[in-house]
Amino acid sequence: MRRGFPVPELLAVIAIIIILVSMILPLILKASDSTREVRCAVHLRSLSQATINYSIENSQWMPFTNWLSQENGGPPDWQGAGWLYDYPARTNPGDHRKGQLWPYVKEDSIYRCPVDAAPFKTGTTHMITSYLHNGAYSGFGSAPNHIYKRYQFKPDAIMFWEVDELAGGGSYNDGSSFPSEPVTKRHITGLTVASHDGHTDWLTYVEFQALLSDAPGRLWCKPGSANGK
Repeated sequence: MRRGFPVPELLAVIAIIIILVSMILPLILKASDSTREVRCAVHLRSLSQATINYSIENSQWMPFTNWLSQENGGPPDWQGAGWLYDYPARTNPGDHRKGQLWPYVKEDSIYRCPVDAAPFKTGTTHMITSYLHNGAYSGFGSAPNHIYKRYQFKPDAIMFWEVDELAGGGSYNDGSSFPSEPVTKRHITGLTVASHDGHTDWLTYVEFQALLSDAPGRLWCKPGSANGK
C-alpha cells in the first residue's frame, strides 16, 4: 500500500518552493521592466530619427515644438502644425496623426511609453503622448518664428524626454516644456532621453538634475543665448 508524503516533508517542499519563487520573481520583474525601458528607448529613438528626416526634407528646418505661447489670453503665436499636433486639435486620441512627424512615424505606439498606462488625463496632450519636446528648440517661446535650423544645435543636445504623468495640465498643456518641469517617475530610478543626433540615453534622476545645472548645456541649449535659456 502506497502512502502519501508525511506532513512535515510536504511542508518542507512547499517552503522550498516559496523560497525559490521569492528569489526568481524579482529577477523576472526586473527583466520585464528592462524590456519595457528598452522599448521606450526605441520609441524615443524613432521620434528623434523622424525629426532628422523631417529636417532633411525641409531645408534643415526643425519641426515646431508645439510650444503654446499665449500672451495676455490672446491666440498662440504659432497656430499651425508642430511635431505633435496641428493646433488646436491636441487633446483627443489620434490628434498626433496631424503632427509634422506622423508621416515619418505612422505608428501610434511610438508616441507612448510602454509603462505609461491609461487612464490618461483628459484635456491634455497626455492623451496622445508620453513624451515632450525640449522647448529650447523653439527658444522657449521667443525664437524668430519659433523654429531653428538643425545645424544650430550640438549633436548631444537633448531633444525629447519622458514627462511626469502626474503633472496633468501643467507640463502637458502643449507639445514641449522647460527642462526644469517635472519628469516621469514611472521607471522608479530615471528616464530615457533622445538627443539631437538620434541616440538615446538612460539618465538617473541625479544625472538629469546635474544636467539642469549646466547652462548652456545639453538641456538648456537655446541657440544664440549665453546661458542656453
